[in-house]
Amino acid sequence: MNTLGEKLRLLRMIKNITQAQLAKELGIGVNSVNRYENNVRTPKEKVLKKLSEYYGVSIDDFR
Repeated sequence: MNTLGEKLRLLRMIKNITQAQLAKELGIGVNSVNRYENNVRTPKEKVLKKLSEYYGVSIDDFR
């Protein structure tokens, strides 16, 4: 099973965007994106919602 960070990185790679581009789109810091993808930090609910909307997936896919 993939970790949340692995799922986030895979979705970002599929969209062919950088962490900086994703951070700008979501209005969050690049360091936050990096920490989420490396499983150092878990995104709060509102960030998970933004991610699910941006990637067009269910928020449940991140749980």
